[in-house]
Amino acid sequence: MALDGWWLNTHPDLVEQLVIVAPQPRDAVPVYGVPVIVADGIAAVVALGTNWLVFRLAEPPVGLRMVAPIPSLKSSDGWHSVASWQPDLSTAESLARLRELTREAMAYASMLASPR
Repeated sequence: MALDGWWLNTHPDLVEQLVIVAPQPRDAVPVYGVPVIVADGIAAVVALGTNWLVFRLAEPPVGLRMVAPIPSLKSSDGWHSVASWQPDLSTAESLARLRELTREAMAYASMLASPR
């Protein structure tokens, strides 16, 4: 699958899911072969593999099915692996919750980008 001409190492269905939860489709950009939602130049949400949406948040999300953390991110504070499809929620509820998390992650990334 390609995004803006870049070949992506992520399942096409997951790339589509990332674009759906992004506030605007243009917010999903390719970064070294990985689709990412960026806020103020800082990665906020990353789509990996076939089922991982990895959110940069101050606290782990509550009420969503999490997936095992990616080993390289396990020790990284602020990255939380969430199942891209939430089988315990309706599709509408799942998308609404993932969109809310995306907005939270973008706000957190913007806060990280601002000078202290």
